[in-house]
Amino acid sequence: ARAGYGYDADTGKELWMIKHKNMNAAVRPLWIPEHNMAVINTGSARATLMGIKLGASLKGDITSTASWVQKRGSRYCLPIYYKDHIYQVTHDGTVSCSNILSGQKLWSKTLANKFMASPFLAGDNIFAFDEFGKGFVFKASTKEFKQVAVNDLDEPISAAPAVAEGAI
Repeated sequence: ARAGYGYDADTGKELWMIKHKNMNAAVRPLWIPEHNMAVINTGSARATLMGIKLGASLKGDITSTASWVQKRGSRYCLPIYYKDHIYQVTHDGTVSCSNILSGQKLWSKTLANKFMASPFLAGDNIFAFDEFGKGFVFKASTKEFKQVAVNDLDEPISAAPAVAEGAI
């Protein structure tokens, strides 16, 4: 479908729909409870990230009510929400930080690799692994891209690594 939908959790009844130009991928929406907001990724090659302020008044087609729309979203990777900001890694290797309320992109950096696995947050570090097994660690900073480390797993990777008890 070329739309995102909101449903009543108790009845399963469709409440609202937001149309977009792309086919949805398997990137689940983010629910940001402290801002009563959802961040929807349209997926596909021309992915768009949309911030939607949720509320009881949302009904029917809400396409024109998105709080913000950001082109060049992540095709496969789930964005990370941390301290009022969204961090994402695109399929073509661009990492970025955006303000959750405005959608304003604060910085972006191209790593020039292909990414399918969703990044994860540990402390204030973000870990992102490319398709070739190279792991990039960078700070969840709103001011600039700050690389902490680069590691090599020597194996291809297409799914997010499992993390438990401080180990990957």
